Amino acid sequence: MINKVITALMACLVITMAHNAFAQYVPSEEVIKNQKDFANDRFGIFIHWGIYSMFAQGEWYLNYGPDAKEYAKAASAFYPARFDAGKWADAIKDAGAERVSEDAKKELNAYVEAQAAKVAKKAIKFAELAKRKTVKAEDIELAISEL
Repeated sequence: MINKVITALMACLVITMAHNAFAQYVPSEEVIKNQKDFANDRFGIFIHWGIYSMFAQGEWYLNYGPDAKEYAKAASAFYPARFDAGKWADAIKDAGAERVSEDAKKELNAYVEAQAAKVAKKAIKFAELAKRKTVKAEDIELAISEL
């Protein structure tokens, strides 16, 4: 009998707390805007791309999968020479996606900056080999062709 009374009181307490919690919630303007954006932009693409993608197991594979030596081998073999950000962006846009996550933008930006730095270093070397202090378009073109 006492168990039934305690259970009933607990149920009343939980219902009262839940009612109060939900009754007091008022979404902010930002939440309302995000809900509208989500309703309008339902389709998105989330890309996992990097060394771990070579294992074709998803990014969580690194938590239980390869040891450090195996991962190092994969890292040395990861060379996305034919990666073309423009083609990816076009394909995603053509598929109907209207926005890209901030993380994806940051990763893509980091990759593009790293490639640009490689091109710049090579172009400077080509200019120095030609005994010039100024980098010319042909130096840049040659550097790009060697990526």
